[in-house]
Amino acid sequence: MGNHYLATCFGGSGAIRFDKLRQFSVLNADMPKITIPALVVLMLVLVWCQVSADPVMNSNDFWNKRGYFAGNLGFIGTGKFRMDGHNINTQPGFTFGVKFDIRWFDHVYWGVSADVHRLYVQDTGQYFLDLCLNVKRFYFGRSSQVGFRPGIGIGFGHLTQFRNVASTEYLMTRVTLEIIFFSETRVGWIVEVGLIGAPTGGNRETSINYGPVPLFRVGAMF
Repeated sequence: MGNHYLATCFGGSGAIRFDKLRQFSVLNADMPKITIPALVVLMLVLVWCQVSADPVMNSNDFWNKRGYFAGNLGFIGTGKFRMDGHNINTQPGFTFGVKFDIRWFDHVYWGVSADVHRLYVQDTGQYFLDLCLNVKRFYFGRSSQVGFRPGIGIGFGHLTQFRNVASTEYLMTRVTLEIIFFSETRVGWIVEVGLIGAPTGGNRETSINYGPVPLFRVGAMF
C-alpha cells in the first residue's frame, strides 16, 4: 500500500480543524461529550468511596489486604502507529479503566485490568480497548502512609474500525508505577504513571504496531 492508501485512510477534512497546537483543538472539541461526564462520574465514585468507607483502618491492615479493586482516569500521550512502513502520529487523548489485583505471595500481586483509551488519528477519534494480565509488587518507604507498586502486563487490544481501515487486534504490553496514598480508611488514592504499547498487531490486510506512549492517571482503590 502506498501514499494514496494512507491519504484515503487518514487524510481528508473532518468536522474538527486543527489549530497551530493541533492536539488542543482536538481535545477541546471532544471535551464536552467525553471528559466532563467521565470526570463527574469518577468524582462521584471517589466521594462515595470515601464517605462510605469505614472511618478508621490501620495502615498494616490496608497494606496487607488479600485483594484490591481500583478505578482510574487520566490522559494518554502522543504516539505513533507504524503501518506498512509509514508512521502515523496520534494526538493526546483520555484513558480510563478498572483493575482487580489479588495477592500471589508476600507483597507480590497478580491481576487483570480493563482500560479504554480514546485516541485521535488526525481528525478521527477512536476507542482502543486494552485488556491485560498484570504482575505487581508492593514497596514501602519510611512512611507507612505511602506505597509504591511497579508492575508489568501483557494482554489483548482492539481498535475499532475507522475510515478505510478495518478493526485491528494487538498484543498489548505495559510498564506502570502506582503511587498509593493511605487515607486511614478502606480507600487508598492512586497516582499512576506508565508506558503502554503494542509491539505487534493489525488485521488480515495490514500489519500495525503502536507506541510506546506515556499515560498519567489518578484514581482510588479499596
